[in-house]
Amino acid sequence: MSTGIQRQRQRRTRTTVLAAVLAALVLGAAGTAVVTTGPVADRLWRGRPYPTADPDTAAERLQDRSRRVHADLRAAVPAATPPAPGNNTLRSSRCPVRAAVSSERTDRSAIGVRHLWAFGGMGGAAARDALRRAGEGLRADGWEAGFAYDDEAGGRGGVGARYEDPGTGDVVSLQWSLPSGLLRVDAESPCRTVPDGHPKATGKPVEWTPEAPYRP
Repeated sequence: MSTGIQRQRQRRTRTTVLAAVLAALVLGAAGTAVVTTGPVADRLWRGRPYPTADPDTAAERLQDRSRRVHADLRAAVPAATPPAPGNNTLRSSRCPVRAAVSSERTDRSAIGVRHLWAFGGMGGAAARDALRRAGEGLRADGWEAGFAYDDEAGGRGGVGARYEDPGTGDVVSLQWSLPSGLLRVDAESPCRTVPDGHPKATGKPVEWTPEAPYRP
């Protein structure tokens, strides 16, 4: 015959054993979570790497495109005023970390390439003709039209258009504005990881001396 004291002891023993089992399960689950979420958290922080490509090749490709755009602009507006010196730069652009966490960080293993240049002074009518001619050349080569705008109201607006090469991801934007009357061309390649051992794999900004469409 069991007494009340014995039954209490038995219940306490069962409760203690059950608590120990539950504690072991919780600790085991927590350990598994740490092991399994560690790599996931690291990927979320580091992000996905960009595809690898030689930035010098991208710089040459953008300059080649700039030559062709410049030729179309000159054909449309042969009397355009030459731009002032310094309106032709070719340099790297910043690449953000492709991560779900803190995307404001910079991926120093990757760079984009950006070619900025200007095509002389002109009026609004000439600028529209120049953009039309350049757009025809880009579309003929398979580039796709993006945004376009025409806002010359009050002498403060401008005219612009954007095109993208679906094969390379390169983008060309053309923008004419007042009061300068300059038609600015911005050709840019997407971010790519610089190959290991490449002279430009330094994690620092890079500049080239542009050879096209004219000397800086």
